[in-house]
Amino acid sequence: MNDEIPHYQVVCAIIYHSEDRDQVLVAQRGSDDRYLADKYEFPGGKIESGESPQQAIVREIEEELSMVVVPESHLEPVDWDYKTFSITLIPIICRSEDQKFNANEHAKVHWHSVADLMHLDWAPADVPIVVALIKRSQPKI
Repeated sequence: MNDEIPHYQVVCAIIYHSEDRDQVLVAQRGSDDRYLADKYEFPGGKIESGESPQQAIVREIEEELSMVVVPESHLEPVDWDYKTFSITLIPIICRSEDQKFNANEHAKVHWHSVADLMHLDWAPADVPIVVALIKRSQPKI
């Protein structure tokens, strides 16, 4: 990590519908986004002072998607340096009892097959999470 640029602790949600573990919710940033235009990401945001990652993801998903999620577990965090800032991205696996959402902040939000996630154009920090998620979802031999 570069000590000369701001660093943020960020959470992202890997949201499964409670009945279907084959699809997750993905979000596409807008074309006017100055850092990651049109890139896909798992929804989430910055952890606020005094919040746990689990509290932050519940709040962020309510704000971004008007959706209630239940955090269940997490994947390995990812440290990533962008040009003007760096992040530690903490992926939290969540379930939702309802597949309904409102795209309050993203250009597109939709359910997508885990097996086909690599076909999307991901934000660089999310790529290691996509790879880990695909590996995790493959049947054990």
